[in-house]
Amino acid sequence: MTSRRTTIALVVIVAAVLVLGVVAYEETLGAAEAPPIHVTGTFVGAIEYYTQAPFVVPGAGQSINTHSDFFVYTGGMSGNSTIILQPEVSTAHIIHASFIGPFAGTVGKSAPGSFTMIGTFDVNASGPIWQLQNAFSVGEGLDGLAGICGGGTVTGVSVGPIPSNDLVSFSFTYDATYMFGAQCHSR
Repeated sequence: MTSRRTTIALVVIVAAVLVLGVVAYEETLGAAEAPPIHVTGTFVGAIEYYTQAPFVVPGAGQSINTHSDFFVYTGGMSGNSTIILQPEVSTAHIIHASFIGPFAGTVGKSAPGSFTMIGTFDVNASGPIWQLQNAFSVGEGLDGLAGICGGGTVTGVSVGPIPSNDLVSFSFTYDATYMFGAQCHSR
């Protein structure tokens, strides 16, 4: 009888260790096993003001200016962003620009939070409607977007003819993929 109790006790102990091991393993995976979040949608916005008036690059004929832009996102990303954009404008009205700024809102079904967007714009500004392309990546997030990584692409146009004050309005579509937690550190 004692050996039967010992056998049953050993089986129970081994089963408990296996269950605890599986639970511990699943906890270490956590968000790492969550699938990436793919989002698409639109956003609209405008150049709100120039931080630095355009200046001409000596000898090149190019101009550089800095401006602040504000955007409202709908679709898979819902929220607002503001960026500081530093464009270089060629004599042929081709623009290459870098930007940085926060997005505040939600991604997919996330809780509200924020993250920093960092990216570049390429713009054909040679006509009355500007054609824009953008690529961006994400810096560390806060609150509901803590631990986020990823990025995406943007395409769009300026809205209507460019006004004389150059405070251009834009309409964009975005396509982005985000991950959270350990996935961000495993790639």
